[in-house]
Amino acid sequence: MTNEELRLSAASSYLWRDRSLYIGHILPDICFTTQSSGFAVFLDAPATITHHTTGLKVDAWSVLVKPDQNITINAHKGRVAALFLDPIGCEYRHLKKFMKLTFGSLLLGFVEEQHLIQEFKAVLDQRTDQMMVRTWLDSWLCREKELGTQELKMLAIIKQIKQHTSENMSCLKIAEDFNMSEVQLMRAFKKCVGIPLRRYRFWHRLSVASDYWLRNQCTMADAAISAGFSDSAHFNRCFKKSLGMPPGFLLGLDRQVNVYSGKPHISLSKYAGII
Repeated sequence: MTNEELRLSAASSYLWRDRSLYIGHILPDICFTTQSSGFAVFLDAPATITHHTTGLKVDAWSVLVKPDQNITINAHKGRVAALFLDPIGCEYRHLKKFMKLTFGSLLLGFVEEQHLIQEFKAVLDQRTDQMMVRTWLDSWLCREKELGTQELKMLAIIKQIKQHTSENMSCLKIAEDFNMSEVQLMRAFKKCVGIPLRRYRFWHRLSVASDYWLRNQCTMADAAISAGFSDSAHFNRCFKKSLGMPPGFLLGLDRQVNVYSGKPHISLSKYAGII
């Protein structure tokens, strides 16, 4: 696929507060460190997935991955449906039950893989609206209804982080607010969420900056600063490290992407000139 064909290919992004979904082509050989648990289904051909910590390489139609994994994905010019799951890991634990193979820390082969491929293709082809996609995802991403005391505390901490996104609130201040020592906070957060608290804050800020830009049609610099990044270059570096691709590719700043972000979908190519 040429750069021009890639630019013109259809893609959709759905952004919610607790999960997000991208469907479309991705760049070749994207290398990144997962900041949340994720589930990817490859729509046209098995992808080659390399886990850099172990050196393992495998071809698969679908993969479930934990946070803090350094991987490279080559989709061989095919499309992918990539779901970034809830931070507490409820959706990961649910999906884990339906994966057929374990390959190191990667889980492969969703039990209804081919059916799911057709469903994701239909979502992309029909440009299905955000509410319908959310309802469909909720129907099979069933979350555990009962959370433990520690998980509920981590959800409260995450809520506080989200309420003060642009503030550089210290980990010590957060710990004190929840009657914990800083060491206890850092250890408990990493165990529950899968990544250190500081890295989760960066991950959340990426989402906030992206959403702010989409809602306000401002410059990317303004969106980055509103979410606590020092400037747009800082945002771009963090985005690419976390997702393997620049924000212009996934958010439609330099190609056609239908983005759904809590309101009627936006075709973003016409806003490229203001970045």
